[in-house]
Amino acid sequence: SYGFRDILGSRIHRSRREDRWGGEPFGPGDIMGLCITMIDEDEDGDASSFSAKGSGCHIRLFKNGQALGHFEIVRGSKLGGEAFNIMPGTYYPAISSYMGGSARVNFGPHFVYPPPKTLPGGWKALPVSDLCPPPPEPKDAAALAVQERNFPKKTEDSVIKAFQEAVEVEAKIRSKCYKAHYSKHAEEIRSDRLQRGFNNADLP
Repeated sequence: SYGFRDILGSRIHRSRREDRWGGEPFGPGDIMGLCITMIDEDEDGDASSFSAKGSGCHIRLFKNGQALGHFEIVRGSKLGGEAFNIMPGTYYPAISSYMGGSARVNFGPHFVYPPPKTLPGGWKALPVSDLCPPPPEPKDAAALAVQERNFPKKTEDSVIKAFQEAVEVEAKIRSKCYKAHYSKHAEEIRSDRLQRGFNNADLP
């Protein structure tokens, strides 16, 4: 596992703590951003050949919109800043707190501190929410369900119609829940930005 600690902003891997990697302490009111870059293995399928400079999979940390870590300027380009260089695989986010501590997570698509348009190395940050696209419109969902159901030719129209209506009812519920969640998400981001005096022009 890979982790960060609020005290000193330490990074931790395999139960080993490192305090002087370029991190900063954080606490109540701070907004921490995590960015994980995942790429496919090289053509030979050898993940171990990735450069230690971070040209492969890695994790970055941000504090209140500012990238943490050590950077260097090479030929006019800003490089570095990786908190961890990691192997390809499946990773799951988690938070550990104690003494009544709590945190709120935000998987996007909107952020109080939007990520930079491009990261060192030319990477583009995308929100995790992109992995869960909006549900289709009810009528589109019903049409797709009928197509996938592949009813026999002799099926009565009333049966197909009843099936479509049932799918549409469920699709309407899903769509309503999604829109309500999205609206609440946008309002939370708007409120947090207003408290910091930020622009909300990009929000719906």
